[in-house]
Amino acid sequence: MVCVPIHDSVNWVPIGVVYLTSNRLKPFWAGLDTEDYEQLETLLRNTFAEVLKYAPI
Repeated sequence: MVCVPIHDSVNWVPIGVVYLTSNRLKPFWAGLDTEDYEQLETLLRNTFAEVLKYAPI
C-alpha cells in the first residue's frame, strides 16, 4: 500500500491522505525507479487536488 500525504496550504499542513493498494504479491510501484515513483506521488496529489475543488468546504 502506498500512503501519500496531501498538502494544500501555505504551511504544508496535511489535509488528507491518498491510499493506493494492489492485490498483487509485488505491486507495480515496487519496481519503479525513484523518478517514476515521485511522478506517481505527484499524480496522486494532483488528482486529489482536482477532486477537492468540488468539495463543499
